[in-house]
Amino acid sequence: MKKLILTALISMGFVLCNANAWAGLVTPNNSGTPNQVYQDINYVFNQAGLSSYATLTSNADANSYEYTGPDSYWKELAPTGSSAAAAYISVGAANTNTLGVFDQGSSVPSSINYITPPETGLSIFLGTGTNSNPFPGSIATSGTNGGFGFALQTVSHYNGQPSYWYSDSTLNSDSQLHMLAYSLPQLAGTTFYVNNGSTTEPITLGSDTYLLAWEDSNGGGDFDYKDSVMLVTNVIPAPEPMTLVLFAVGVIALFGFAWRKRLAIA
Repeated sequence: MKKLILTALISMGFVLCNANAWAGLVTPNNSGTPNQVYQDINYVFNQAGLSSYATLTSNADANSYEYTGPDSYWKELAPTGSSAAAAYISVGAANTNTLGVFDQGSSVPSSINYITPPETGLSIFLGTGTNSNPFPGSIATSGTNGGFGFALQTVSHYNGQPSYWYSDSTLNSDSQLHMLAYSLPQLAGTTFYVNNGSTTEPITLGSDTYLLAWEDSNGGGDFDYKDSVMLVTNVIPAPEPMTLVLFAVGVIALFGFAWRKRLAIA
């Protein structure tokens, strides 16, 4: 019985304490320039005609939208060409940033598939989502039937050198968390126009829409997570296999303990 309890505690402890598997709540530093993450969320709501949700006054207010489960790897909800195809929309950027995806378990950065045009920021927003002023972005697939991670290539406006940051923090050169995900199901049914560099087309957001907020500086920089901000739709976080195994072991052990205790009482 003690072994069952110990196994459960250790397994659940791994799940809860593994920062890569379980993101946990992170509040961006309020020093973001020229604006901050909560303002990006307000902006998206306003452009979608949902001003009743655009009431955030600080990054702490945005905590209720932050996804705190495992977000290192993701999966698509619809096949290529369907009406619910995955879409990637750039809202704001600093330096020159390009969003990409990579297959879970692959070698990076050689395997990154870039899915949005490079965006040079140092401006507040990259569009309004209208046909006359579309957001940059694309409809794309990760190129895999399994899990995929997000990658951000950033080219410094100081020295022109690229660096790479990943949704899986264990792949980052500084081991820091460089991406936060905010769940915005309120945007379901909203249509934004997106330009992929050559054509403009309407994208209807699904209930699985997330705002990805990136910090693109080595060592975490100022932790404002304002250096690249993007909307992704029709994708969901996918727990890593080891996370699921550990969780399952913990649950089975707890059930086993309850069963043994019930037998003892009987």
